[in-house]
Amino acid sequence: MQKGGTVLGEDQKRKLMGDIDSQTKSYNRELEDASQELEQEQQKIFQELGGKMMSVIDKYAKDKGYSLILDVSSQQTPVLYAANEVDITKDIIEAYDKGGPVAAPPAKPAAPPATKK
Repeated sequence: MQKGGTVLGEDQKRKLMGDIDSQTKSYNRELEDASQELEQEQQKIFQELGGKMMSVIDKYAKDKGYSLILDVSSQQTPVLYAANEVDITKDIIEAYDKGGPVAAPPAKPAAPPATKK
């Protein structure tokens, strides 16, 4: 005989363990859903804020006559603003087209073997 406690039968233990497992899974799903919702809201806020900041940076650069503004805290995308005048892509393409690598001359066909007379 056990003092002060209740003895659970095997069926009751299984049911209790099943209930705990079910509640744990439900909790984990709700936590995952909430985490995803939080992440989506954060992205939305950052996009809105980023768009506003880019408008301010663009106007500031044009008003002050800047050609380039860099974000030194970011190694992935350090250019925040670049005036069209500093974009040399077209010039580089034209220079490449004018003086780019010359195609190798076509290989000469092998001479036919000499015939003995």
